[in-house]
Order: sequence, then structure tokens, then C-alpha cells
Amino acid sequence: MDGQHLNHGSLYAYGSEEWPEFYDLWVESLFGTGPSEDSPVFRSALERLVAERNGAHTVHVVDIGTGTGRVIKDLWQEPSGYLGNVSFWGLDNAQAMLDRAKLTFCALELEAAHHSDDGRQNERATRLFPTWVQAPAADFTSHLLELVGKVDLIVFAAGGISHLTAGGEVIGFLIQVRRALRPPKDSQPARAVISVLYEMIPDKNPELVVKQEQSSAGPPSGGAPSDADKILSRDHPGIVYVKSPLRTQWSHDIRTDSFTIQIIKEGEVVKEKDVAWSLKVFDEAAFEDAVEKCRLRIEEVKEGEIQRWYFLVPREA
Repeated sequence: MDGQHLNHGSLYAYGSEEWPEFYDLWVESLFGTGPSEDSPVFRSALERLVAERNGAHTVHVVDIGTGTGRVIKDLWQEPSGYLGNVSFWGLDNAQAMLDRAKLTFCALELEAAHHSDDGRQNERATRLFPTWVQAPAADFTSHLLELVGKVDLIVFAAGGISHLTAGGEVIGFLIQVRRALRPPKDSQPARAVISVLYEMIPDKNPELVVKQEQSSAGPPSGGAPSDADKILSRDHPGIVYVKSPLRTQWSHDIRTDSFTIQIIKEGEVVKEKDVAWSLKVFDEAAFEDAVEKCRLRIEEVKEGEIQRWYFLVPREA
């Protein structure tokens, strides 16, 4: 079950080979290169679990919708020494994003292998390297059978849950969360930390109600409008990515964003592709009901600057 591939097919932005490097550069241009506001949230959750487990077993962390691996890279590069017994699993429904996650993580692996501190092997060189797996959020345990009932921390960052647009996809994901997490027996229970962006929460963004009754077709594809995003490639010198402004359409509670990516070399368009994704408005009451039905409970809710995090823990049957 994967609403994005079902609805958009080959037009799905995250599955496009043109998208991953542009995505990283575009996000950097919007938010900078520093730690994201969610990094301390995930790090704190992981540190609590590692301290409680106290080396009794490997602590397994699963990052759903990992994309190009931002969250895992942020945690893995943490300079403290608590990660020696932590395994990271990065899951995404788009192989193109996972391919870039693997590629960009290679630099961190090489640094860990060759870096030394006063003649001693750097602690990072002893850490377990991530495993990258293509899997949909609503069926990820079938791709990780060895981790069923053994996961300590599940992360779904950057409002990824709004990308679950197909009927039953959210509750399907929560069923997977309950199946993957360790049973509720430890004093520090296994948990999932799920982000919802304010832009998709009606109470935080009242304009959502109005926008659902409107649509904006935006400019047609072809040609680069004056307000297009233009970003220089780092992987391919001489290449410029050009992204057109968003064309937005609503269908009930689902917003579809589409746009055009051009690849320009020496002033000539060498490739052009229309891409899209969809986001679903967050229904808080329906989410809380689904959490209850899936034998989970909301342990904590944290508010950030642009998002809300739900901390879910398993409860007894």
C-alpha cells in the first residue's frame, strides 16, 4: 500500500532520479546546513533508551521515510560515545532516495575508517553502519522480519505521515509500528516519534479549511519563470537545477503539489520532467482513535516551531 506511487506513478518526485541531489540542495537553501529542530528531539529519545538498555542488547533504530538519510546521519555523527551498540535502519519507498543516502554516507564511513585521535582509533569507526531498505511505511515489517518485536525507536520525521494518503495507510503504518516495537515490559519502553507539520494541522493553519475548497493550477510546464528556484549541482559541475513554482490542487483533504524540474548545462535544457507529490490534512481525532485501535498510546506530545511530535509507546493487549 503506497498512495504516492499509486497516485503519481513515474511522476512521483521522490522516485525520480533527477530529484535526490536537488532535494538535498533545495532543503539546504531553505533551512541551512545546521542541525534541524528535530535533531535534539530524536537524540534525546535515543539517549534515554541507550541508557536504560545499558548494553543488554543492540538498540535498533528504524527511520521511516528516511529519504537521503538526514536523520540517521545527524544521529550517527553525534560525537558522544553512546552509539557503539546502536543499529540504524533507513527505510524509504523511493529507491532513488536510498541510493543517494548510501552514496552520501560513504564519505562518513571513509572519515570514520581513517580518522584518529591522538593515535587512538576514533570511536566513530567502531559504530555500526546503517542498513538501507526500500519499504513502504504501511508494510515495513514484512521487509524487516528479523526486527519484528525488537525495535527500540521508530522515527517518522519532517511530517512524513502526511505523505500517507491512501485509504487505511495511516492505520496500516500504526499496525506496523506496534508489530515492530519491543513489547511493553521495560521501564523505558520502546517508542515511536512521529512528526506532523503545522502546515497540515487545521488548528495550527486555519487556511487549510479554505484552501481545500480552492485549487491553483499555477504556470504551465516548459520554460523557466523568473521566480523559479535555481540551484547549482555539486555532484555534476556545470549543471543547474531549475524548479518551477508549485502548482497546487486540492481534492477533499488531499493537496497535490506539482512542478517542473529542468536540468540545464551551458545554458541549454538537457532534461525536463514534471513531478508531483500529495499531502493529506492531519485529522487529530482520527489519528488518536487509530493509535488506540492499534494497541498503542500517546505518551507525550511536543510542540516545535514548525511541527508537532507524537511519542507513541505500545500498551498491553
